[in-house]
Amino acid sequence: MELRSGRRLWRSPPHGPRPQNTDLISSLPDEMLLLILTRLRCVRTAVQTGLLSRRWRGLWTGLADLTSRNLKPARIEAILATDFAASTTAASTLDICLETRYTADLASSLLRAAARVSPRELVFTSSANWSDWGDIKLHCFNCTTSIELQSRVFRVDVAPPFAGEFTSLERLSLAGYIINLGVLLSRCPRLRVLSLNSRGKYDMSITLPPNSVFPTLDSLSLTGQIDGLGNLLNLCQCLRVLSVTYTNSQELTLPPAAEFRALEKLSLFGNIANPGTLLNRCPCLRLLSVTFYGMALASLKTALATIGEATIGEAAPVGLTLSRLSISIPWRDSIDAACFASLLHMAVSQSPQELIIIDNFDGCDLNMRCQRRINADLPCFQHATSIEMNLQIVCFTSLSTTEEFLALERLTLLGCCSTIDVGTLVTRCPRLRVLEINLARVNITVHSALLQKLKVYMNNHMECHDIDIVTPMLKQLQMVIVGADMDTRVSISAPVVEKVKWQRWYTEFHHAFGSWRLRNMSMEVIENNGIDNGEHVLRLHLYALVRLLSYVLLKLPSDLRF
Repeated sequence: MELRSGRRLWRSPPHGPRPQNTDLISSLPDEMLLLILTRLRCVRTAVQTGLLSRRWRGLWTGLADLTSRNLKPARIEAILATDFAASTTAASTLDICLETRYTADLASSLLRAAARVSPRELVFTSSANWSDWGDIKLHCFNCTTSIELQSRVFRVDVAPPFAGEFTSLERLSLAGYIINLGVLLSRCPRLRVLSLNSRGKYDMSITLPPNSVFPTLDSLSLTGQIDGLGNLLNLCQCLRVLSVTYTNSQELTLPPAAEFRALEKLSLFGNIANPGTLLNRCPCLRLLSVTFYGMALASLKTALATIGEATIGEAAPVGLTLSRLSISIPWRDSIDAACFASLLHMAVSQSPQELIIIDNFDGCDLNMRCQRRINADLPCFQHATSIEMNLQIVCFTSLSTTEEFLALERLTLLGCCSTIDVGTLVTRCPRLRVLEINLARVNITVHSALLQKLKVYMNNHMECHDIDIVTPMLKQLQMVIVGADMDTRVSISAPVVEKVKWQRWYTEFHHAFGSWRLRNMSMEVIENNGIDNGEHVLRLHLYALVRLLSYVLLKLPSDLRF
């Protein structure tokens, strides 16, 4: 075989032709073969390669990364206790995922075998949907620096009989129902990164032994209802990164006495009461992310005001950036145009980089949403790079100012149809890359030199007579038009577009030809098993007078360009 340069890819040996049926792969050095086994990402498959030839037999014991999937605990334990125990190579990563029925005793025995192997990193995942009730015993891993343990069906217990310290442990991630957590934390003297997730049926309780201290802990992530949160935070004065997430509506109260002089990044999610109290005790804070969830409207505005005082006041830390501000408006509270405008004004004053505002009116009936519908002007967020608003009761009618969104790259306005002028909006966003918007009763004019993704939804009773799109850098185009029974002039110039989805629904059966009526038509890319093959199909939904449904599919050229 020759390359374009004229050179041969392989030459015959000088002493004659290459013998047939030569196993060139097995002649590679052990280091190369171990790289092949590593790419298999499964210890069972690696063991089975020993059936190929004697050259591969037992070679898998030299693997540094061991990954098991769909193996019984007894089989995994036998592999760790026999073949791998005889190897002189220590595992750097041990990844175990159990997806079948097993008992707590077998899981504990498996963890005991893993502790004897002493991997540098341990990942233990329990995704089984059935088991007997019991506790998994987490034994000490003397040489392990990272442990990730996720269990949905067992309680994970650090029992007193298995005393000892995790002397090398630096990263710990636990998800599930964890008991005796305080005992575990007190036995990790070098812990730097801690992630706890108690999301689910049970809350997590932290009772720390007396004189506990965590001088090395610099990153803490907590998800779910955690009893004893205040006591834990008071002992973590050296934190640089803190994330607290409450997924229920219970009030998230932060400890009043804690002071984090080293904290640089803070993320809060939930029903946050008086967040400004904590912010005032973080002099080195640089990045702040806040998500208000499950709060009454009055409490939400009060909390938002306290954040504003802490971030833009005279005592605010120098260089502090509000990286993310997310607001969830409760549907049970009445909100009018003045109240919503005040909420937007408070959000503008804090200059977030990413803004998300949603309401919870999806579950309400249509009449309730129509009764509460309000009109609003879209203010200018000069420092925001991403804005997402999914509001079922708010219709944006215009831009409130002539200022530009100088940093905006992504804009999403969904939910209630807006009547805002898209052409003016796009010209006010010189750096816009992604636009997703729900419109009604307006023509569409999009002229942008940088836009790469455009999604436009137009609902019933729209009055669109002209669609003019000129986007030389556009790669994805999606337009869904509902109720457009009038003729619409369409002009699209997008020479490098790769993926197009066009759907047009008619409120009445549109005349097609003969006795056939057109219900809807669409053009989109065909996907086989989730893989985009680049072929576009024109699909027509025709309705005959004899009440028969029929689809007509026309395959379009793969090099379709607009």
